[in-house]
Amino acid sequence: MDNTIDQLLAKYFADKVTPDEKEQVEAWRSSSVDNQRHFDHYQQLWNRAAQASFIDDQTLETALKATKSRLRLHTVNKLYWRIIRQVAAVLIISVGLAALYQTLDLSVSTVKEDTVAMQQVRAVAGGSTKLQLPDGSVAHLFSGSTLTFPVVFSSEHRSVKLVGEGFFEVTHKTDHPFIVKTHGLNIRVLGTSFNVRANQDEDYVETVLVEGSVMLEHEENGHVNVLKTLKPNQRSVYHYASNRLKVIDQPDVSVYTAWKEGRLIFDATPLAEVAHRLEEWYQIDIDIESETIKEYKITGEFSGEPLQEVLQLIRLTSPIEFKIEKNDKRMVKKVLLKEK
Repeated sequence: MDNTIDQLLAKYFADKVTPDEKEQVEAWRSSSVDNQRHFDHYQQLWNRAAQASFIDDQTLETALKATKSRLRLHTVNKLYWRIIRQVAAVLIISVGLAALYQTLDLSVSTVKEDTVAMQQVRAVAGGSTKLQLPDGSVAHLFSGSTLTFPVVFSSEHRSVKLVGEGFFEVTHKTDHPFIVKTHGLNIRVLGTSFNVRANQDEDYVETVLVEGSVMLEHEENGHVNVLKTLKPNQRSVYHYASNRLKVIDQPDVSVYTAWKEGRLIFDATPLAEVAHRLEEWYQIDIDIESETIKEYKITGEFSGEPLQEVLQLIRLTSPIEFKIEKNDKRMVKKVLLKEK
């Protein structure tokens, strides 16, 4: 795509276009599927740039740049990285170096917590983000998820805080346990790989173990209660309000972990669950008009497709129609699913 359209897109999202330029962008956008796809991905990048922020402090900025360097090398979704390179020059012209700095590195901020310098990374919407932690462990973050961790781990343990969903590949250190803290459960490991789902709007924490072992702990008022040690190919669901833990053998864990490679897999999954997953992935709202279709089973795999393509595939393989509501900038605001 030529630089003229790139520049117009940047001005369009910054709301700086003239009426003639807006008409030109709309005409280009509607002229082909490829143009619409490029527009959608550019739109997602722009939204992430608007949300990114970091603290201007010399000590913390040094740590921030180190994390940014790790993120630059380890962003999973190659399609996003190609698009970022394409729009880099445009963003310099349109929104300035600061916004470019934030967009290139997704959303990275630094904070101070109990005099310890902490770093916080929020994953890009519509994709997954991979980063290397200070000890060499690797974390993958699901769309919109946030991970907070210290610039340097303490001598006693390696502790991180997760809001959302993450997959961890932990470097083995016998005397230096790695702890993932969520709002309802702690997951303690020495060296292993596992997935954790801990969304703040849900009343449970889900852990899926791929290899190694993890210890599930409930911490309250400084007291730690060990609930269970998981084995590979086991999935646990802990409802923290009722303090109930369920462990399920899961021969195939790929349906829970494929997102880190940019894939969403559904295997006879109720439409209500599919819609919720798509809400998380694309960071939009989805309403289901009819109760009768919420339990309709969806099977399929999606990998990097724009939201509208995913909805079209669901429509073609099920008795479901969709309607997309957009705001005045023609950005997706809400999706309505209904019976055909």
